[in-house]
Amino acid sequence: MAAGRLACRHPLRLPLTLLVGVARAVTGDNLGCWAGRCYGRPSLER
Repeated sequence: MAAGRLACRHPLRLPLTLLVGVARAVTGDNLGCWAGRCYGRPSLER
């Protein structure tokens, strides 16, 4: 929300802000999926 507000006031470029936000969301989702596959079952079985 803060990035969207700053992009409206023009210190940030909206397309770049959206691109970085989407890239971070996809990266976080993939890292979470990988961590769950590698460490999820052993953690639950303890």
